[in-house]
Amino acid sequence: MLKQLKIKEIFFKNIFKALLIPTFLLVILVSVLYYLQIKTITDTQKQHLVKQFHSSMNKTIKDKTTEIEINFNHIETNLVGIQSAIENYYLNSPQKPNNQKFEFEKNERGFWYKPKKYSGSDVVFTPQATPDQQDFVDAYNLEKLDALIVPMVDRSDMIIATWMNQENYLVRYYPFFDMKNILEPDMDLKKFNFYYEVDPQNNPNMQNIWTTPYLDPAMKGWLISRVAPIRKEKQFLGVFGIDINIDNILNNVPKLYNTYTIRSFLTDKRGQILSMGDELKQYFDFINLDTYKNGKSLSNEVIQPNSYNILSSPTNELRSQLQEAFISKSYQKISHKNKSYFIYKSKVKNTNWFLFYMIDESELLNELNHIQEENLEHALYALIFFIFIFIMIFMNLKTNMKHTIMQISKPIEDISEATKDIGNLQLLNSEDIFEISILNTNFKTMAQEINQYKNELEKKVDERTEELHHKIQKIEELQSKLIEQNNHDHLTQLFNRRYGDKVLKRECEKALLESSVLTIAMLDIDYFKKINDTYGHQIGDSVLIHLSHIIKESMKFRDVPIRYGGEEFLLIFPNRNKDETHKIIELIQQKYHLEMLEKLHIEVGITLSAGIASFPSDSKNIEQLIKLSDDALYKSKNNGRNCITVI
Repeated sequence: MLKQLKIKEIFFKNIFKALLIPTFLLVILVSVLYYLQIKTITDTQKQHLVKQFHSSMNKTIKDKTTEIEINFNHIETNLVGIQSAIENYYLNSPQKPNNQKFEFEKNERGFWYKPKKYSGSDVVFTPQATPDQQDFVDAYNLEKLDALIVPMVDRSDMIIATWMNQENYLVRYYPFFDMKNILEPDMDLKKFNFYYEVDPQNNPNMQNIWTTPYLDPAMKGWLISRVAPIRKEKQFLGVFGIDINIDNILNNVPKLYNTYTIRSFLTDKRGQILSMGDELKQYFDFINLDTYKNGKSLSNEVIQPNSYNILSSPTNELRSQLQEAFISKSYQKISHKNKSYFIYKSKVKNTNWFLFYMIDESELLNELNHIQEENLEHALYALIFFIFIFIMIFMNLKTNMKHTIMQISKPIEDISEATKDIGNLQLLNSEDIFEISILNTNFKTMAQEINQYKNELEKKVDERTEELHHKIQKIEELQSKLIEQNNHDHLTQLFNRRYGDKVLKRECEKALLESSVLTIAMLDIDYFKKINDTYGHQIGDSVLIHLSHIIKESMKFRDVPIRYGGEEFLLIFPNRNKDETHKIIELIQQKYHLEMLEKLHIEVGITLSAGIASFPSDSKNIEQLIKLSDDALYKSKNNGRNCITVI
């Protein structure tokens, strides 16, 4: 005969082993899968953000090169205009000076010069010159060039000087720098690259050119010049040039992109360095080029050496990386001296120059890695928390079930003993359970009563269930009404500020995940206090209600209108840019103005002011985004009200 087991023995032997152990393993499995899912999501997010960053940087550098191209086009236009003016003058060849204002003087160093007290360009004949009367006439008449030269130089951040060097050794330079006392008497300006690179021997097509970088004899530093040849028909008369300090170009390049430092440099199409900061020179192992000695002007030409080339790095690995970056159409990564950079390139049209941006990889990835580590850390905490909760549930369940089984088992044993003589009822033939085996012989006489009680109980349960269903339905209706009241402003029926904060957070997170734009507008009624003071608070409430109706009619399904406080409204526009938002606000202004005049017949507070900002272009921080739109609103107020200010 098989040994019969008691209920408590069956429970502790089978239930815990059959239920809790698989449940524990399931919790562990789910937690690990959750951790892996979080890691996959953060890795994908990191890759997406890096890709988005590279795309934004490529656009940023292209926008900057477009700006440089526009400036260079202005320079070229001015150069061609002045070149044309000079050549037209020589075609006419006047024999007498027009409106002569000064006489040339000659100093002991052999320079014929224009006295300093006369404003405009510094004009000299160098000691190599033997000027005749016609040369002086030409020098006097070409003074009219100052009307074109002076404003061009004074108004430009890039142009530092203009000059004209002629075959007869006439030199015209603006701004004034006292050439008669600074230039060396034996200096031959025709032997400098800004002259001979343009002469017929080196420039047979007589085109306007950019010179190679050179150390300026006028002591303006390392320069590059846009130079035009001057001709009288086919006769070469000299050159006219505009000096550009290329470092000024990089000074106008932004130093930051969001929070990332931009390091920039400029080269020509051969890789020759035009401008580069000291930090990058050290990184690429370039030394600083020679400059002036003892504060004196140069006697001989000093041009940039060919070795001063980004593709001539002494390190083979770095040189290979830079060559790849130079020919690539996308960004590249370079590593040198235990530092890695992302490098971006854009061509400056009409110059064959290239502008490069460099972003420290660690600056970009450290932030993304920090976000990833935080997400994974949270997932790990969740895993530990799940295990801890399971252990607590296990211990609590074990203790409670043990107590419960003892409570159940003891009465059953007592009932078994008390019902041995009730009858001959056969229910379940379960001889492996001791208590049930005894109860099978004792409950036969109770079957009819139990069945009767069961029917009555089912009827009562159905009645109570129906009653409970009606009560639950009523509670749900009340809860729904309460939620609706909590989320809306009671006067305007727009969403209130508390609900608006939740919506704004949700839409910003969605815009970030979808790489879309979200625009908000802070809208305010001008002189609203005067409405209450003049017409009373009842009219003031009517104004708010009318404006709320106008706002709801003007906004689309996904747009969210919020009464932010008082007469101030926050309007949220998912997937709308600033231009679209601006048009909607203008429409609201027009409708409001017309309705206040025609329906409420009021004459104060009939205009609106607004401020507009976008996520994430203006800020990725929600509080900062609201502050930016609020600042723009106050700017509209300060600018006379009834206007819209866009960040």
